[in-house]
Amino acid sequence: MQTPTAPSRRAGGRLAAGVAAAALLVAGALALSPSVASAARPRAAGVAAATCSATALSAAQAAAGRALSARDTRLDALVQAVGTAARLTATDRSTLTTDLDDERAGLEGLEQKVPTDTTCAEVAADAEAMVVDYRVYLVMSPQVHLAIAADAESAIVGQLQGLEPTISARIAAARARGVTVAAAQATFGDLEAQVAAAAHSSASIAASVLAATPASYPGCVQTFEQDRASLESGRTALRHAHADLKTLIADAR
Repeated sequence: MQTPTAPSRRAGGRLAAGVAAAALLVAGALALSPSVASAARPRAAGVAAATCSATALSAAQAAAGRALSARDTRLDALVQAVGTAARLTATDRSTLTTDLDDERAGLEGLEQKVPTDTTCAEVAADAEAMVVDYRVYLVMSPQVHLAIAADAESAIVGQLQGLEPTISARIAAARARGVTVAAAQATFGDLEAQVAAAAHSSASIAASVLAATPASYPGCVQTFEQDRASLESGRTALRHAHADLKTLIADAR
């Protein structure tokens, strides 16, 4: 049996509450532990020898099988994350779904092949392919989490930008009635600045992370780290914008 080929890709209070909930979603999406995103997974133990006894071969096959099973479990979690991400764009959802399907198909091919291997060298080659050709932990996982976070931030930015004309018009109307609006205008100005900063932080990040492939590792790690930092900066800006929005809503009552 041939070794499987690598994947081809490889208004008001309600609004304030919605922004708060969305910000929490971003926080959750960004909460991927650095140890999960960057810690290397060792090749399955006991599969390095070119030749080995029947007992050693069996142990190597079992080790490879466990490693493959662990990646299946991770893929299940990633598929669920993609399926339940309410703010993931249709395009990004489609891309991630295709990539996850490709990973699953490749790993299933290895799961079928490993039990038929007759030497430890074959098992070692399959174990290496499992890591190098698919990078479930080091590429696919951060891709999913960062794309979800980026799209969530972009969606929140869009919500706030859509509200800005209404806020501006209401401040102008209050000024026309003789109401002192200096404080409200300053708060609104900060809200606009924070939203613009968040928009800048999240722009093009999903496209950036989804362009990575297993073959781009380890170079893509730096991109992931930079994008994660940018999203964290955007999340901070959104928190400030949310606080400004709450102030404006309270002052309008």
